Amino acid sequence: MFEKGHKPPPCKKRKVAAMTSFQKLVEKKYGIDRDEQITRRLEQIPIKYRGTYKKAIARRSMRAAVNSQCLECVGHQRREVSFCTDLGCPLYLYRPYQKRTNKDDMPSDAGPDAD
Repeated sequence: MFEKGHKPPPCKKRKVAAMTSFQKLVEKKYGIDRDEQITRRLEQIPIKYRGTYKKAIARRSMRAAVNSQCLECVGHQRREVSFCTDLGCPLYLYRPYQKRTNKDDMPSDAGPDAD
């Protein structure tokens, strides 16, 4: 594909706009910018979940974004996330802290050799 000793061109990363038009509208209407909103929200988040939130807003982890949203939805009560009853939530199937099922707990296949 490339000649020996030839390096492929570097990938160009998409530049993300510093502020979307919606963010500009919110800032203009309410006099508050994203950084200020983030600061206010961080003050309300329990210390042990702040790292997850910071990771999510820095766009470093989609998993952290889901975890943060689910925790915020249930008032930062980790146990409550696993008891979520909002089946219409788009994150329901991806919510964190679900109880995992063991293979031993699953019903076995009732084949001809089953007792």
